[in-house]
Amino acid sequence: MNNSVIAIGAFNCGVKSKKRIDQTIKSGMALAGSILAMEIVIMQTLTVPILRLFDASHELMEIGSAALRIISLGYLLVALTLIMQGVYQALGNGLYSLIVTLMRVAIVLIPALYIFAKIFPLEKVWWTFVLAEGFSAVVGAFLLKCIYHKKVRPLKDVSGGGTYETT
Repeated sequence: MNNSVIAIGAFNCGVKSKKRIDQTIKSGMALAGSILAMEIVIMQTLTVPILRLFDASHELMEIGSAALRIISLGYLLVALTLIMQGVYQALGNGLYSLIVTLMRVAIVLIPALYIFAKIFPLEKVWWTFVLAEGFSAVVGAFLLKCIYHKKVRPLKDVSGGGTYETT
């Protein structure tokens, strides 16, 4: 999905089609959000059968079931940030993608895991994954707004979103 957004978004940026860039962003987020919403439903309802596939012990079933259910709550945020990262790359700013990834993993997740593990029981530690996704989604949305206003908003849709003529 991300690679499709990069390719289609970059092409439409090249032909300066604001309408198609907007459509790529909206479609990418809607499709990724739909797919990961289904993943949330699967993780919320079928966690135990999934863990049984791996011949999990009783203790692992309890720990893993709680972990998968909590972590899956952040999947919609994952969908949005992955598509935003594709848009940054399509518009020629891969640095924003790196910033969002670093926000998620190095700046929020790892320190939060360490702190939560020291303070809270294991059941609460899983929430750090959702927390990290939330922070990276907020930063990602801010960066998307910045790059959109700088590179997409000024475009005049001369192509009208139709076919492109060659000379």
